[in-house]
Amino acid sequence: MHRYFHPDTPPYAAILKEIALALGDRGMAVTVLTCQPSYSRHVVGRAAGSEQLAPNVRVRRWSVLPDRSTTALKIVNMIIFILHVVAALLRMKRLDVIMAATNPPVLIASTASLLAKIKRARFVYHLQDIHPEVSVATTGKASIADRVANLVDTWTVRLADRVVVLSDDMAKVVEERGRRDAIMVINNFDPWQLGSQLLPEPKRVDGTIRFVYAGNLGRFQNLETLARAILELRGDDRFAFDFIGDGAMRPWLQRFVTENRLWSVGIHGYVEPRRLAGMMRERFDVGVLSLHPGVIRCAYPSKIMSYLRNGLPVLAVVESDSELIDTLLHRKAGWTADPLRPDAIARAMIEIAESDQILVQMRDNARQMYLDEFDQSHQLRRWGNLFEDLLVENIR
Repeated sequence: MHRYFHPDTPPYAAILKEIALALGDRGMAVTVLTCQPSYSRHVVGRAAGSEQLAPNVRVRRWSVLPDRSTTALKIVNMIIFILHVVAALLRMKRLDVIMAATNPPVLIASTASLLAKIKRARFVYHLQDIHPEVSVATTGKASIADRVANLVDTWTVRLADRVVVLSDDMAKVVEERGRRDAIMVINNFDPWQLGSQLLPEPKRVDGTIRFVYAGNLGRFQNLETLARAILELRGDDRFAFDFIGDGAMRPWLQRFVTENRLWSVGIHGYVEPRRLAGMMRERFDVGVLSLHPGVIRCAYPSKIMSYLRNGLPVLAVVESDSELIDTLLHRKAGWTADPLRPDAIARAMIEIAESDQILVQMRDNARQMYLDEFDQSHQLRRWGNLFEDLLVENIR
């Protein structure tokens, strides 16, 4: 059960497809309940309402309203989706395991946990991010709605037969809610196994080092601080920056770039995964990820996997006391910078520009880090084992 699924454009939509196919390959009958593609309607507008994706994998999709620019319509769509899901699950004669994630946040998972009890099925809660903590980390305060959401989601976490998170940092947040058993850390992977494994050297232009931010241009990504760091490097022709993706902060970012005449910054919309992978291997030098302070405890940026798989070292604008930074620095596959200080981010970029030979070695380190930490086949085996364990428990 998830709002976005193949062929929609978010990475998690493609990851869910691979998980469903892997479970089907193990002989499990998988039904996916989702919505029509709606994340980027100009890229993917519609798919079959009912589709047999593979011999053991069936997909059911329902229409939703365009809601990318309004919270009210997001709430309407969430209610519509939940009603469809409830009706569909209650009609199913046999259910062994129900899995829900965090989109729509909180309510879809709490609904799934109740339905699992009614249908006497096991419930897997896949926490792609932890709500409302992730939004509280961004705003710095908890509203009444946030407090209610925390109570509901804590109850859902405690009801789950398995809670799957993406990092040890996220596992600690779940433990703080009082759940200390049945937590599994299974990180995501780059779902687009595209292109050659060979990593050509980046195509430098006049000694310019090219930074790329590829992913959601949203409110959790601390783009204001990152943009002000880029402003400090205005006029330094050693640097070029590209933002690839869409999200709530894209209009602000476009205005900031225009008003400050940042001619070295390019802002692009969605780029098809095959083309983006080629750009990462051949055009860019460093991948950038940025998060508001505190968000790394409640989420794990999937863009890092695309960077690493395509041989891009990473500049992580994230707190240093996090699992991501520990791994990145241990693997010598990137750098870190204080997410509160534009000047520190700018200094890190200057250090990178002055470390040309280190950058070449880091490309190899980045690729190896992906293979060791995020390999798709390894993660899918873990998902398959998890579901097989739950099926055995159901028999007992």
